[in-house]
Amino acid sequence: MTSRLQHELPKLHETNEVLSWIRQVSGADLVFPGHPVVIACSIMALYSDIAQVTAPATEVGSAEAMADGRVPGAGDCVRAALHALTSGASVGEMLETMRRYWSRSQAGGHMGNVDPGIAQALKLEPYFRENVENWLGRVTTPLPTAAQTGGVRNSADQLPDDLEALVNELAIAVRSARLMSADLAISEVRELCHLINLEDEAGRPRALQTPAIMLYGVIKGFGICGLISNRQIVDFAPQIFTQSKPDQYKN
Repeated sequence: MTSRLQHELPKLHETNEVLSWIRQVSGADLVFPGHPVVIACSIMALYSDIAQVTAPATEVGSAEAMADGRVPGAGDCVRAALHALTSGASVGEMLETMRRYWSRSQAGGHMGNVDPGIAQALKLEPYFRENVENWLGRVTTPLPTAAQTGGVRNSADQLPDDLEALVNELAIAVRSARLMSADLAISEVRELCHLINLEDEAGRPRALQTPAIMLYGVIKGFGICGLISNRQIVDFAPQIFTQSKPDQYKN
């Protein structure tokens, strides 16, 4: 017998239904440009599963949800939500990536909306947590296959949560800039993160790690090319050089 979820997603069909549901749950209208967590919940309410969302809808291969006017929010925030949903990451990693995207982008430049957007996302987060695994089909397929993830991530490609979140954030930033070789650039970032992880396990401080220094150089290169902002470069630096277990190398 399947137990009823405490935060069961409704089945919605129109934009006004989505906006009304967001207002009902959070007590406020959608905070523009749309926190990715809020948008992800809206996508799950509009679509029955991930397969419908990722069906090609345009000649350039945009995901169905990107071309669907019923999905609320600005394009970059919708893209961030979709990237999280299709990343193959854990529930916690998906949430962390979407939270950081909202904060780092300063709500797409609408700085006064950062905190209200976070508050709204917190109201909808339980709906995401309780529904996303089933919506992604993980009840019967716990681990995504290479075909489902586009070969980007598998068990052998696993990174610690902090490094995985860093890769996901950079992927969102670079792909949002519509870089033709985005996947190649992110593959390089992921490979450097694997080398950083090996250095971490060997107990070497990040500030002395060649891969960490190289990764920071890659990110600065993204900035020179206009793919990310100077503010993002500054914000990414602590993620690169701060170890999740900073005392491990003292043992």
